[in-house]
Amino acid sequence: MRFFKKKSIVPSGVVSVGHVHNIGARDSQQDAFGFSGSDCGEGGTLAIVADGMGGLVNSGQISTGIVSAVMDAYAPGGELPAATHLQLLLKRAIGEAAALTAGLNYQSGSTLVAGLVQNNGLSWISVGDSRIYLWRAGGLIQLNRDHDFAHDLMVMAIMDQITFEEADSNPRKGSLTSYIGRDFPRYVDFNPEPITLRRGDRIILMSDGIYRALTEAELTRYLRRPAAKCARIMERRIRQKKLPQQDNFTAVILEIE
Repeated sequence: MRFFKKKSIVPSGVVSVGHVHNIGARDSQQDAFGFSGSDCGEGGTLAIVADGMGGLVNSGQISTGIVSAVMDAYAPGGELPAATHLQLLLKRAIGEAAALTAGLNYQSGSTLVAGLVQNNGLSWISVGDSRIYLWRAGGLIQLNRDHDFAHDLMVMAIMDQITFEEADSNPRKGSLTSYIGRDFPRYVDFNPEPITLRRGDRIILMSDGIYRALTEAELTRYLRRPAAKCARIMERRIRQKKLPQQDNFTAVILEIE
């Protein structure tokens, strides 16, 4: 009789990281990203993506500033619950944006999505329409929601205030309803309790330049590869498409080993 060892689903405690950061077809880079650590145990790994809003002024400075502020303030480990830790980091980002825009007579802003892998669990927080997904065993799940007018239009359609066709065709449906900037954010999403992770899971944080260029089917297929190779494939595929209005595109991929 032969015995086979069942593959463990318990993470080894190591996180592999891949990343994509490209200017696309734009004249300037308004995305920013950061990550720290390679540990899914008590030390933890933090990843963040911020997307400066192209319709506003100097938003690249805001996205870069808030990523730097969050990474500088991040202290691995500690006794705080992960959700609380992320909320305090978001508060730090909002304070940095306020300092950068103090006294200015124009609006500037950025999205933010951050994920913290700690004690074999995933906690996340988001403002705006940058996304975080969990890939597991060939399935891809978006964890946060987009803070855009499409959500409000859908609620209006459910309440019979407009039709679903009117909601879907509204030219303002992609407008952000929450971001980090003056008098904002209006909405913040986060998970109060960590998601238990398994070996082989992938977590991907991305700006809209990624998910508007690649379908979920493409993302699902590429995420089968190791994190660093997945990042290279994603960048190559987006560049091959040569989309004339290709936005800046940024992603951080965490692979749970």
